[in-house]
Amino acid sequence: MQDLAEHFSSPRIRPAWVVGVDDRYWHLQLAPSCHGCGGCAGNCEVIGSIDRHMRLTRATQDPILHVGVEVELVLSEASLLQQAWYGYGWPLLGMLIGAVLLNPFGSVAAALGALAGTLAAARISKRRAMRHTFLRPQIRRVRSAV
Repeated sequence: MQDLAEHFSSPRIRPAWVVGVDDRYWHLQLAPSCHGCGGCAGNCEVIGSIDRHMRLTRATQDPILHVGVEVELVLSEASLLQQAWYGYGWPLLGMLIGAVLLNPFGSVAAALGALAGTLAAARISKRRAMRHTFLRPQIRRVRSAV
């Protein structure tokens, strides 16, 4: 069985091509990541979106890229888990706290508290996640366009 520490340090890699460049973003066309096992109905995407287009904010540590360059997006398992916590964990925690705090005032108040807690936690979580550049996939240049 694979060692747990080794599992969390193994990176997820997804090939992509640069299809556009502007002052703030890299526009990428992601390679398909599904290998046809049938378990996901073609939706087993770890990095990126199901429609295979991705807009990634440019960072200072990124290599210089131009249209047609083949790259690899690399994301560690630990960063993937942290992204999941920011995306799902904090909003769930906010929902529970909001519902518990307003529960003494009735079920309608508890439902409104759950909604308010979810929205507040999601907003705060998104801001905090945007500040952490280590949660963003790293770009490795593979080869230039022919």
